[in-house]
Amino acid sequence: MPYIEIIRKILERGERYYIGVPIDSITENSRIIDDLAMDSIQIMDLLVDVEDEFQITFDFEKIDAENILTIGSIIKLIVELVEGEK
Repeated sequence: MPYIEIIRKILERGERYYIGVPIDSITENSRIIDDLAMDSIQIMDLLVDVEDEFQITFDFEKIDAENILTIGSIIKLIVELVEGEK
């Protein structure tokens, strides 16, 4: 399953994500704050849910706002960790 589909499923099943846009409209170019209107707590919840889903661990000391501007930037972090473990 493509990473974007997994992110959509996480957002869809998480009641704490009130993003205000249809899940199917979320793309890799969707901006987390501007397009999805997520706040910092929702972003952290998403990252924790992604960690659980992919069984990875983000180094939160190395993640800043520039690393997570879009859904695609989160996918890039996932790929780096998943591919790095192979």
